[in-house]
Amino acid sequence: MNAIFAYNKMDYHYKPMNDDFLRLAKLSVKSAKKYYNTKFYGDKESYEYFKQNDINFDTVVILNNEDIFKYYNIYSISKIYGMMRETEPYVLIDFDVVLFERLESNHTITYGQPELIIEEDVALKELTWAYESYIKPFDENLKDFYVKELEHFRWKVYPSFCVMMVNNPLFVSSSYKDILNRIPQDVVHKLTPTLLEQLLLHQYVNYFKVDYGFFVEYNYYNIDTDFHPIKMTSKKFVHLNINDENIKLELKYLEGII
Repeated sequence: MNAIFAYNKMDYHYKPMNDDFLRLAKLSVKSAKKYYNTKFYGDKESYEYFKQNDINFDTVVILNNEDIFKYYNIYSISKIYGMMRETEPYVLIDFDVVLFERLESNHTITYGQPELIIEEDVALKELTWAYESYIKPFDENLKDFYVKELEHFRWKVYPSFCVMMVNNPLFVSSSYKDILNRIPQDVVHKLTPTLLEQLLLHQYVNYFKVDYGFFVEYNYYNIDTDFHPIKMTSKKFVHLNINDENIKLELKYLEGII
């Protein structure tokens, strides 16, 4: 099975390509190589940058720069193009994720973890986050493109695609192709990358009643940022925040064990 990594260089990214990013990316790819064939999708400049910093992949697919530039504000567009091309089961892994074991799942789609699941005891700040991040921009920009499907969309579960195992790549590929064909380019430019990549695909999962699950059940929105070495490695993987105050301590620890 392939572990898919993807990246397209941008003028601005909330996860900067600094030394901490490179250290974490190297750990991510190194951990994935223990269990999978690693496959990179992205622009040539990003690939060369990783290569110069000794981050290497088993397979490399260079994407057309014109295709990437069409969606210049979407940092996840290389991931989407990569998933549109895949025809065999795969696991998608972000560069800020480090694996501690081989991931296995019988679900059609298995997300790494929820960003948020709205329960009865949901806090106001969580509702506000879901509304501002996903519900409001969908309502303002996308609802007219999904008139027929809208009543079947659901707004309780917000998955993180930091890790995603796909056992039916044809469903994912055809869904993303429909998304990019359905939504005009100028409207896509108004969207956040996570709305395009995560929320919309999950709404297709809801609409078509596709089987899905999670590798980790706790919400990433409420993740504990304290550094606990044993607690960290007790999970199937760790999804680190490159901007966290403990990142250098976490990277040093992981570099000693991966």
